[in-house]
Amino acid sequence: MKNWCLPILLSLFSATVQAQENNKMHTDWPDQSEDVHVMKPGELQLETGFSLTRFRTDDATAAVAHELIRYGLTKRVELRLVVEDGKLRDRYIEETSQSVAPLAASVKYALVDDHKWLPDIALVGYLKLPFTSRSREQKAYWSPAFVAAFEHKLTEKLMLEYNFGIRQKAYSSDYGWLSTTGLMYDITDKLEVFAEHFAQYQSAEEPQHNFDAGILYDLTDNLQLDLAAGSTIKYDEPNRFLSIGVCYRMQ
Repeated sequence: MKNWCLPILLSLFSATVQAQENNKMHTDWPDQSEDVHVMKPGELQLETGFSLTRFRTDDATAAVAHELIRYGLTKRVELRLVVEDGKLRDRYIEETSQSVAPLAASVKYALVDDHKWLPDIALVGYLKLPFTSRSREQKAYWSPAFVAAFEHKLTEKLMLEYNFGIRQKAYSSDYGWLSTTGLMYDITDKLEVFAEHFAQYQSAEEPQHNFDAGILYDLTDNLQLDLAAGSTIKYDEPNRFLSIGVCYRMQ
């Protein structure tokens, strides 16, 4: 009897751990890297944040609210909607690397998942909806963006994330490249920290390099709080930011 009990107990334990991992919340907020995971079919997730960005050239502060709505369409496809608005919104979008668009539709596709030797890979596309201009000078650009997201599981608790992409500016016809590299570490089952470098590259402009770090805490299986802060690195028009957020998943 004892010879049978041990394998059964190990199988039950393994199944329990696997179920917990499959039910873990995965968020795109507050770091700048796109997460490789997609929502399960029929699941809805709301990622709400608020950030303060200080522009050190004139001490102006942008106060911007962020909303990311994610819906699982199929096992590999997720539909998304991004909203950013608030005080000095347009300056925030034009002068920082952490912005997306005032209003954008997005699709995420899980390309590779749990491969033996390849990292997890997802492809993310954005299309700005040009209905939010606040002046006649702002032309109605659709401003598409495309990002490839990768994730390596280095240990049971440590993960490496990195993104590469290209996007059109929100209020001009110029295109630029973007990149992110970050480490995520699970301190406990509920507490996670991250540190990240992210940058954008424009032709005929100085590259904008940035660093941020933050903490995420799961209050429940479907409710998460987060806090993050970051800054440009040796940039002619520096800015610093602080953000807080909450994420809620409807299963």
